[in-house]
Amino acid sequence: MALQANAQQQKISVLVVCTGNICRSPLAEQLLRREAVLAGLDQQMSFESAGTYAEIGSLTHSKTIESAALRGVSIEPTASKQLTSQMIEDADLVLTATAEHRLFAIEQVPSANRKTYTLKEFARIAGFFAGDLSHLDPMLQKAISQADGHSGRLSAIAKYRGYAPKPEAGEDILDPYGRNPDVFTVVTDELLELSRVIISAFND
Repeated sequence: MALQANAQQQKISVLVVCTGNICRSPLAEQLLRREAVLAGLDQQMSFESAGTYAEIGSLTHSKTIESAALRGVSIEPTASKQLTSQMIEDADLVLTATAEHRLFAIEQVPSANRKTYTLKEFARIAGFFAGDLSHLDPMLQKAISQADGHSGRLSAIAKYRGYAPKPEAGEDILDPYGRNPDVFTVVTDELLELSRVIISAFND
């Protein structure tokens, strides 16, 4: 049972966060934007990334660009940005590489707790809501299925996130910085799949 959305959609702003904003978050930002374009949602969603401890102005890591190219994806080098409270407040959805980054964002803006997830966490919960919910209480099924528009969908995911199955393992994405190219490739493959799942949550 998929969450429903109406024809008039409010534009959703998505902020992706990692540590330095040169590996994981700029890659995830561009992969999410790419998936949104492929899904015809590029006019309904915007994407930005930042780092909790960014060296401002540093360019996207060359191995990140190379690992994406190996998968047939072109990634543009971007300059790293430091995460600010204003960025968190302005975003409709904050997706982080690790639980530590999630905590960092919430410490900056406590009210962002409901809209902040790790990338893997959001993909897990959104995937659950897009599946068969027939085993849930009928009232809960109705509340989830009648979520209206992208904003309503995000609200439903936040409100009922606790009903999704718990993860079998941690939901952090490994930091590839300083590691061999194989690690960059593993991270790229993870983010490719996560991006598809996350954007599919908004695609009817």
